[in-house]
Amino acid sequence: MALPHCNVTYTSCGYRNGNCSEHAVCNDTSIFLSFSFQVSKLAVECTCRQGFHGNGTWCQENFDPCASKNGGCDLQRATCTYIVPKVTDMIQESAGCQCKQGYAGDGRVCSTDLIDAMARIWELRYLYSWLQANDMLNTTNATQLMGDGKARSTAFLPVSTEWQSLDLSQLVVDGVVFRLPSYQDTKDDASQDDKGNATDSNILGHLVSLSGQLIKITQNDRKEFFANDVKIVQGNIESFNGVLHLTESPIAKYLCIVVSTPYCNHRVKVPSEYTDQRINSTVVIVCVVVAVVVVVIALVGAGVYIKKHHEGILKIFQRSDSNSESNISFARLSANEEEDDAFKAPENARYDNPIFNDPDVM
Repeated sequence: MALPHCNVTYTSCGYRNGNCSEHAVCNDTSIFLSFSFQVSKLAVECTCRQGFHGNGTWCQENFDPCASKNGGCDLQRATCTYIVPKVTDMIQESAGCQCKQGYAGDGRVCSTDLIDAMARIWELRYLYSWLQANDMLNTTNATQLMGDGKARSTAFLPVSTEWQSLDLSQLVVDGVVFRLPSYQDTKDDASQDDKGNATDSNILGHLVSLSGQLIKITQNDRKEFFANDVKIVQGNIESFNGVLHLTESPIAKYLCIVVSTPYCNHRVKVPSEYTDQRINSTVVIVCVVVAVVVVVIALVGAGVYIKKHHEGILKIFQRSDSNSESNISFARLSANEEEDDAFKAPENARYDNPIFNDPDVM
């Protein structure tokens, strides 16, 4: 008499449910090839029960993400969609969010304009409260533009709190909706230097803010985006009148150079790296100009000195010639006078006539 369970093997469903999950159904798929009960292949098949999903050896219970906080979607302005996974699915997809009619966004943030979007983004609560406390939500050019449903603009707003004052006109671009490209769009285009830093080919665009500040958008080798070297932590938050990009901190303050723009006192702000290059170029130009001026002055001075020195020598020679001629003339005059004196009788000389003075003749 056979003992109970004597024909149960460790590969059958009779042994610990075939090593399937406790939330799975075990099916014996053993194949017998002869009447001698010789088993050619012993196998079991595990399938998760309804309400679970997985590979059968492990099964995870399904859960409805929309049942808690609307699945992370906008609580009042979005619809949460939950797709029940199949029993054989390895993972459960996240909830789908879709903005209701009359709102724009990805379903997690649904808004009417950029000001409305800023008010609904948790990371911008400090900035929004600061603007509200200072009565700036509708009184500045930037906030008026962000609240204008007919406008088209791009804003770079900081999520940090380490600042005391902020000029929103430096962070808002009018007339341009700039969306960051996806990873697939940029993965083959980016190039880096030996240290993995972004090169010029990583520059995705240049924008000019309301204040005239130049905003340079770049991407590094890790596919992270930056605005003026400040990391963009979240981008492409859509609204009807533009997009928002969240930055780690306010965009760096840049210096102004003169250009034709109605903002920044007819100046445009450029990054410090451009300013350094400009300063270096200016220094080189100034040094060259100074060197040329010094050389010219030296040449002119040398010419004047040589000319004066030459004129002095000429005057010395002229004086020497004049003295020589004077001496010669004086010598000649003296000689002539001596000759005249030789022929001139002295005043006391007496010339007696021998005829009258000879007594014999008398």
